[in-house]
Amino acid sequence: MVVILPLSIALGLLVYQQRVRGGVTLRTILFSTYMAPMIAVALVWSKLYSPIEGPINEMLGWVGLPPGRWLSSPDTALGSIVILNVWQQVGYFTVLAVAGLTQIPPSLHEAARLDGAGPLQRFFYVTLPLLRRTLLFSAVIAVINAVQVFEPVALITQGGPVGATNVLTYHIRRVGIERSQGGLGSAMAVTLMLALIVAIVALFALARRGWEDAA
Repeated sequence: MVVILPLSIALGLLVYQQRVRGGVTLRTILFSTYMAPMIAVALVWSKLYSPIEGPINEMLGWVGLPPGRWLSSPDTALGSIVILNVWQQVGYFTVLAVAGLTQIPPSLHEAARLDGAGPLQRFFYVTLPLLRRTLLFSAVIAVINAVQVFEPVALITQGGPVGATNVLTYHIRRVGIERSQGGLGSAMAVTLMLALIVAIVALFALARRGWEDAA
């Protein structure tokens, strides 16, 4: 969520600007990453991260940098999965950001500009406050998606190396199915669900407090 939301807002502003040509095409390309089947995404990214013939290491070699052990090192495996997850989901949140931007009357930005507000001031005092409902919805979905990360780990790393990518959902599956500890796995799943509910309630409470302060 910390990476996806700012990135989606930046891309949303880029797509929304009328001077950007092919905005509809760019929006379609971004959203298509979210619609791609996870099996295909995992297969492509496992090839990209390949330490021997992967394009990422090849490009690093072009600039004289050493190759990375992206999925085989405990230091970089989880970050590599995060990058994959961000790449797949950022298009969906960008579309949400564009939808929120289209609901902001252009007259408000024009009035702020006439009052002497610069681009950054208009962004922080006009755009962001009017995007708060879109941002709240995006934050809730991002939290839910973060908790549900399972397929990339199951398809690429299987929780390794050395448990570096053993995320909660994958660990619950291992406990409940592979270790045949159904009771413990169920208890962990219920606890995770309750923690998710608390996190979502906290997001709504923070958003409501922010709206009251703004009012």
